[in-house]
Parts: sequence; C-alpha cells; structure tokens
Amino acid sequence: MKTPLIERIEAMQAVMKAQGWDAFLLPHNDVHLNEYLPESEKWRDWLIGFTGSAGDAIVLQDNVWLFADGRYYLQAEEEVPLSHVQVSKVGLEGYLSLPDTLKTLPLCSKVAYMPKTSAASQLNQMQTLCESRGFEWVACSEFPLASQNPSTIRSTLRVVEASVHGKSTATKLEKLRKDLHSLGCDAIVLSKLDDIAWLTNTRGSDIPYNPVFHAFVWVEQDKAILFVSADDSKSSQDALQALATNGFEIHPYEDIWDILPLLSRGKIVHWTPSAHSQAIATLLESATLKQGINLVQHEKAVKTSEEIAGMKEANLRSSVAVVRTLAWLDAQADAGNLVSEWDLAQTIERFYQEEGCLDLSFNTIAGIGANTAVIHYGTPSTDVMAQAGDWILLDSGAQYPFGTTDITRTTTFAEGVPSEEHRKAYTHVLKAHIACASAVFPKGTSGAMLDGICRQPLWQAGYDYGHGTGHGVGCFLN
Repeated sequence: MKTPLIERIEAMQAVMKAQGWDAFLLPHNDVHLNEYLPESEKWRDWLIGFTGSAGDAIVLQDNVWLFADGRYYLQAEEEVPLSHVQVSKVGLEGYLSLPDTLKTLPLCSKVAYMPKTSAASQLNQMQTLCESRGFEWVACSEFPLASQNPSTIRSTLRVVEASVHGKSTATKLEKLRKDLHSLGCDAIVLSKLDDIAWLTNTRGSDIPYNPVFHAFVWVEQDKAILFVSADDSKSSQDALQALATNGFEIHPYEDIWDILPLLSRGKIVHWTPSAHSQAIATLLESATLKQGINLVQHEKAVKTSEEIAGMKEANLRSSVAVVRTLAWLDAQADAGNLVSEWDLAQTIERFYQEEGCLDLSFNTIAGIGANTAVIHYGTPSTDVMAQAGDWILLDSGAQYPFGTTDITRTTTFAEGVPSEEHRKAYTHVLKAHIACASAVFPKGTSGAMLDGICRQPLWQAGYDYGHGTGHGVGCFLN
C-alpha cells in the first residue's frame, strides 16, 4: 500500500511528464525567503515529508533529490520515503550539490521553477552554471499540485517601544536614504521580513517563532511605502498610525505586484540578489539594478545600547528558566520519576513563560539517548524516557519584547556513570569551547576563522560537528 508521500511524489511526476518537464526545482522558500515558512508555503515538506529549516529539493521524472546540510543528515533519512527520495549529504565526499546535480541532466532539458520561491541569486547562479547545457527554464506561477485558493494575509502589528530599539524609524529612514544617495541609487525595495520589522520598529506574528509580519517596503528620497494588510485590532491601528507619522504611505500587501513596476520604471534601484525572490526581480525589469550589500541588514547588525541591554535581560531571564529546568530534572531523577522528552520540553517552556516570554524562538529540541545526535531534533516524544546515564540534550530559546535567546545544554540523567566515550567527547567539546572563548584576535577577524580555532581541539581528537559554531541571539527578531 502506497503512503501519502509516495502518492504525492508520483502525482507530481505525472504532472511533470504531461508538461514535458525533466526537473522541477523545489526550494525551501517563500516570496520573502524566510527560514520558517507559513503552512501554506511548505510545499517541500508536504511533498516529501522533510521538515528541516533548510534543504532544497529537485524533483525528476524518476526520483527526487533532497540536499541536506550537516544538521539534517540523520533527520532527512528518517523523514523522507527513501524508496523515492535520495538524500544528498552536502559537504560530504561523494555527494553532489543541487547545481552539480542539475548539470547531470541531458542537454536541452526543461527545468521548471517557481519565481516567487526562488532566490534571485541562487536561480541566476544555477542558470549560469547550466548555460552550456542549453536548458529551457519554465516559470510556474504556483506549485503544480496546489489545490487551495491563496489566503488573504491580514497581519497583527505591534509597535516596538523606543526604550527597546533606541533608534527611531525616521532616523533609520534618513540613514538609508543617505546610503542610497552616496551609492548613486534612487530607491530600494525590501523583501526580507526581519529587515522590514527592524526599519519600521514594528513586530508581528505571521511566522512561527519569528515576530515578523508579511510586508514589502519601497524607499526613495521623497517617498516611503509599506505594503501591508493589517487587521482591525487596536495594536495594528496604533502601529499604522505610528508608521504614517514617520512618513510611510500604507498600501495593501498584494498591491506590490501592480505598483512596483510603475514605481521603479527608469530608476536606479539598489539590489541585493540574495535578499529577493526572482519574482521581485521580474517586477524591476524596467529599472536599472545596482547590486550591493543588504543596507538594512548592515545597519541592523550594529546594536544600540538599548538593544544590547534588552539582549542581556532576555538572556538573563532565559538562563533562569534553563537553570530551573536542570534543577527540576535533577529532582525528578532523585525522586525516581520517569522523564520523557515531552516532559522536558513542556517544563522549560513553562519556565520561559514564567520569566515573561511572548513565544519560543524555535521549536524546543529535547533529545534523550540516541536522539541527542539528531542536531535539530524537533519532535520531543512522550515515549522516549530517560534512563540512568543517558545523554540529555536541551536546545531551546524564547522571544521577549526586548530580546531573542537560544541556549543549549547537554547533561546526563541521574547518578548513572557516563561511559568513557561520553567523558572523552564532553571533555573535547569543553576544550573547544575554552579555545574559542579565550581566543584573542585582531579587528577584522571573521567568524569562519574563529570557527576553525574552536574546532581545532576536536579535530586533533578525531571529532567534528556538522553545523556552525555559536548561537544566534537578537533584539526581538529572528
């Protein structure tokens, strides 16, 4: 009996054969290139069952390739139907990347893609790499198996207080306009939701774990437009009033598709390909695009004193919740009580709430035993119980009105003695942490260089880890 996933994959391949497509690109994206997607945009998850926060797929007429990074090697093979999906463990020897896999297709293949979910930079790179193959690129306005009508987006907005951000929207707009002028640009369009939330000092709740709202922004020297459809709540109306006071015109969210071509005609528009979908690039065909860094992201990276204070307060509160959870865990072990992964996740989430959090910053990772090896293990089980000596991994974070946290702790359960292998691994991780924390480095040193310093004690012992070094923390954003 075929599973629903296999039925969906075969239905997709039947559509491709009928259309004459040799391949269909299925990136993990929406039009804003979010890491976390609204349910209506999770086509990759729906088709092949993989739920990781990164990992593009390509559907061929006889199989599917999923391209997973080191965080998801184990999870991918557990979630997808391996009879129909092959997992390419990107970064390991012998596995191809998505562009390299495309280059193995026959000459003059038809490759279909969705402009709204294709990053302009990635699509351009693939088209350039495959130029000699003579591919025909076919743009699809929607996912071929989509059956529901597009839902109307109505966002709930909230103003971020000045005591939290420390820099007004008017000041941020002024700096952005100065940057545009110095670069010889007339205007800029923004698609990334965290950039828009930062620029407008506004937050929302449209995306799970990310306090952002669906919107686009257009800025030129004498005009600023926010494309957003807010609900009728007092919070949203107060936010819109604040934005109007700061010089924003407000247009409905969907108007971007009709208005942007008119606004941009004949103008020099600052452009960051990695920050926009191909659909937005298409709307700017009558403009002159001047490529450069993400100006808003560059400014957002420099924190105000108010933002730094908020980040410290958020991490203090989260640390209290983590310590309370570890104390609870010890108490359960001492009392001889059973503890499941689900119990652990629910406990820390309760303590986060008691410390004033508004939401989690990602789904809590609470792994016991073998599940601690699944880097982004996001499905805590009620059936997996801690046994004496088991590893326990707790990776969690919270959103506060002034900061965003992400904390991982690894421990063992009860008085069971860890194995020698456990002790060895834990000690080398500690050495790696000390190497990074005590590193002295000159201005201009990159994160990648510090990553190497951190890994060196592990490499010497024959260990490594398949993800980045460090955690993302922030100011009530992603």
